[in-house]
Amino acid sequence: ATTYFTTDGSTPTTASAQGTAVPLTTQGTHIVKYFSVDRRGNTEAVRTATNPVRIDLTAPTGAVTFPAS
Repeated sequence: ATTYFTTDGSTPTTASAQGTAVPLTTQGTHIVKYFSVDRRGNTEAVRTATNPVRIDLTAPTGAVTFPAS
């Protein structure tokens, strides 16, 4: 019925954010943890996403140098 999650590596509770999409907009490494509760109140164990989500908002920079002739 409901899935609860955190994106900072902390253990989620029923007071955590809920839904089936995890919005991530800030730069950094996000450790997603989640668990679900069904309509009868059965709660699964907290799970951790297999891979951390890394967001880098910094634009790449570079320089081109040409050999002297």
